[in-house]
Amino acid sequence: MSEKDEQAIAAFMDNQFERTVEYTDSKGDKKTRKITLQDPGFDIASQAIDALNVGEDTGDAGRLFDLIMHNVLVNPHMDYESLNAEVPDDIKKKTVTKKNRSGKDVHINMVWPGYRTALQIVFMSTRPSGASNMNGTMTKLNREVFRTDKNEVLKMNFWDATGDGSGLGMIAMQEATKFLAEITDRNGDQSVLGKAFQFLMESLQQVKL
Repeated sequence: MSEKDEQAIAAFMDNQFERTVEYTDSKGDKKTRKITLQDPGFDIASQAIDALNVGEDTGDAGRLFDLIMHNVLVNPHMDYESLNAEVPDDIKKKTVTKKNRSGKDVHINMVWPGYRTALQIVFMSTRPSGASNMNGTMTKLNREVFRTDKNEVLKMNFWDATGDGSGLGMIAMQEATKFLAEITDRNGDQSVLGKAFQFLMESLQQVKL
């Protein structure tokens, strides 16, 4: 092995950082995971930060975490395809029954939209400026997560005063967020990505690692 190769390997190893991630699993038990991260360099880091606000006060969490999985997270290996493949079929749907404003039992049916969409919904419920993104979040939930009893996409008027979901809009949003988080973090995956994002911010700002 040449001196140049040895230097390259040394530089690579010096850019590996271990972290411990704490999370609560699907059974409510406290768990930890060891992960390895690397500084991706300014180019990738700045692209990730740009994804936080892609214009018109809108972020792209899907792209942000895609960049992190491919350029920051060394171990465990993650990508959207493998993450989606690991989700068991029996947790991809959930129905919660709530009483609407008229006292009628209403089914809040939810389906798993995939990791990329789920992370987008969970992390972009607030706009980059800090402003609320309630309407945008509900619109996306109606299209990607909520379903009628006939498995049809919900329309916004379902939640209106004359709809079956009258008085349940906020409750439904909370249930959907809980449903998505139960899947994205059942093995600590969301917590791992959150830790990797924190590391990315530290590396960009040259905070001592």
